[in-house]
Amino acid sequence: MNRVLKLVVRLLAPGLVLAGCATAAEIESTPTTSATAEESAQPEVVECDTPEVDPLYILGDASMYSFLATCPTDKTTPERALAALNTATDLEPCMLVEVNEDRQRYKDNTTGFPRATDPYRLPDGNYKVMVIPVDWPDLKDDVDPMSFLPEAASKYSKWYEAYSGGRLTLDIDVYPEWIEMAAESEKFAQSEYEQNANQWGDSNRAAIDFFWNQALGAADPLVDFTGVEIVMFVVPRFQDAMSEFNLWPPGNGSFQTDEAVIERGFTPGSFHYRPDNQLWAFWVHETLHYLKMPDLYWVDLNSFRAQPTTFPAPNYGYDVLNTANQLRRINSWLLWLMDWLDPNELSCYTAETFVDGSVEIASNHIQDDRTKGVMLKLSEHELLLIESHRLTEFDAPMERSRDGVLIQYIDTHIPHGQGAMTILAPEGRRLLQVSMPGGNQEQVLDAVFYEGNSIDIAGYHITVNQANQDSDLVSISKIPDWTPGSDPEYVCINMENRDRSIDKENLTCPLVF
Repeated sequence: MNRVLKLVVRLLAPGLVLAGCATAAEIESTPTTSATAEESAQPEVVECDTPEVDPLYILGDASMYSFLATCPTDKTTPERALAALNTATDLEPCMLVEVNEDRQRYKDNTTGFPRATDPYRLPDGNYKVMVIPVDWPDLKDDVDPMSFLPEAASKYSKWYEAYSGGRLTLDIDVYPEWIEMAAESEKFAQSEYEQNANQWGDSNRAAIDFFWNQALGAADPLVDFTGVEIVMFVVPRFQDAMSEFNLWPPGNGSFQTDEAVIERGFTPGSFHYRPDNQLWAFWVHETLHYLKMPDLYWVDLNSFRAQPTTFPAPNYGYDVLNTANQLRRINSWLLWLMDWLDPNELSCYTAETFVDGSVEIASNHIQDDRTKGVMLKLSEHELLLIESHRLTEFDAPMERSRDGVLIQYIDTHIPHGQGAMTILAPEGRRLLQVSMPGGNQEQVLDAVFYEGNSIDIAGYHITVNQANQDSDLVSISKIPDWTPGSDPEYVCINMENRDRSIDKENLTCPLVF
């Protein structure tokens, strides 16, 4: 099943809305035929990808005790694949109930069921987005906005087409010149502290209102806002006049233009133009909050609160909802929560319904009817999610391969911004030191399961039997005589061990089942 990707990005002449030409592209996926369980029953004996005589890591950053990997993967001889599981399962048992009191009270960004029905949640459909560069009389940018905005708009639109499976599409108009606002830059002062720690305070709301009134007032005579749902204002890239001026209905006000009322939109500050960041990825992340998706980083450490030796998120680097720097993916649990995966693309097993077997899991950016996620329910608010991922055009390339299986622990009891999704890694893995495209160094847990890698957790043995072009064959079996509360033989980072200055030598995992 292929879905057509229709991308429309229009460039507007100053003071005039042109019809423009729509460009169409088709995301084509030609799935490789993976080996069946029978074909994989007698695996070819291969040497370890990283022989035991060689170290897998060398120390990279002593302050964070992060490492450089000596090879792109560390595949090992795989186990025999079990017989294929029946993947046509009842998903209802895995609809973990949202039990966090704050989310229940405010019906806000969720990690559990029921799905958010807030009236301000964007439903699936087509939306018109306007991208408008604005500057100040005393603060300009020396770059032509057309040198970077069309590409950013295209990536933003393509991401939503790909991961929503065409359920949410964007028509994007780009205004091609800087529009000057009337007031000088000093009138727009907003600190990063104010934006991140006092978002709903009177002074920050007043700053947001002032910016949007000024920006829309300057643009309204030149731009036709008919049908526009989201406005992206872009300010001079390198400035410290402001942090972010984002609109969150109904917390912020609505703004009237000649043609439409505007209540959704973003205006990023200079942080989002640094070499390691991408403007389009910021738009993707923030727009997901309009779909009531949660931040996956620890909010007590975001922005100015960041600590140099404290890991920023329990699945940092693996999801667009915790960082827009590395992998700009979204996990299959949240795709299901947004109803962007068909029921036949997921499988749910409980302790009562599970039988040993294998499943082929395809990368969830591919639009076909193969399985995109396997869930093992642990309790009414906990489960394990097993996924397969492949590098896409949206991801930043890394020295260590990110192609393989990811396993995450989901707990809907954990509040927003406190780590409801924790990525798990094979025993012995370390923090990787990653070189970013802009030259900075970041740390990420080396959590990808390659061919032959395994984990024993919560009474289950999970192992990767075979890596294919765009999928992985994974076997899952119950561990005989497993003892609950056994010491973890896997690695993770959560609230308890996130400060690397306390335990540098070895990574462990505080999660015990």
